Amino acid sequence: MDLTRFRHIVTVARTASFSRAAKELHITQPALSRSISSFEERYGVRLFERGRSGTVPTAVGRTVVAQAHEILSATREMEAGLGAHSAGDAGEVILGLGALVASLILPPLGRHILTTRPSLKLRTVIKPNAALLAEDELDLLLASPHRPDVLIDFDVRALVRLQLAIVVRADHPLVGRETILASELKAWPAAGQTYEPSGANAGRFACENYHILRDVITSSDCYWCTSPLFIAKELADNSLCILNVIDYPIRDLEIAVMRVRGRQLSPAALAVEEEAIRLLKSFRCDH
Repeated sequence: MDLTRFRHIVTVARTASFSRAAKELHITQPALSRSISSFEERYGVRLFERGRSGTVPTAVGRTVVAQAHEILSATREMEAGLGAHSAGDAGEVILGLGALVASLILPPLGRHILTTRPSLKLRTVIKPNAALLAEDELDLLLASPHRPDVLIDFDVRALVRLQLAIVVRADHPLVGRETILASELKAWPAAGQTYEPSGANAGRFACENYHILRDVITSSDCYWCTSPLFIAKELADNSLCILNVIDYPIRDLEIAVMRVRGRQLSPAALAVEEEAIRLLKSFRCDH
């Protein structure tokens, strides 16, 4: 059995004519007849009867034609799927991110992937940086490459720095002052991704969801160290403000697209990596 012979059988059944089928298949009628006869002789069956109304399948022929249809349809589906995978339009990609980067990059990344590659499956894993670096199943990571062994274990690409700042709601009592000391700031409750007890009397709100943190900040006295990029809309409409805390240790957050060294990425993962790099570059500090 082979696909070419199945196409011959299906075409003869559809056209009800050896001559029309041969013309459509771009082969001679004798060659088509030999192909069908070879199948019939091998399995001891008769596929077609020639009559006044044309060539029609026998009872066995109808069964063979139906099964040949299924096989050819499955083959076309497989070919289309393989083509989509090789073009990066299908497959599954597992992407690991920290909470801040996920809040910044996933909305535009998701929109781009769903618009340009709607058959691709993108699964995200959102964890703290150290936990991401320990994950084995991730195709790509958007993480901070600070650990000493990162350059040994990972290929690091598109390193960018995200500015961080201390922000509060616009009518917070500290707003309007030219400079603020860290000791003054710590008298107020803090918000952040992790719980870090300081021993001070001020409260602490810990949450890994940056959208929830943003909502809490806009309606409470908490201060928050975050990226101005994430709260650009709130800064523009003056619902949140940046404080100038002169002695608070804030440093830029370094983020890179990373993959396990030596691991070959699928075309789909390469497409996600390319778009993630493009988006990360748009988040440079000078923005």
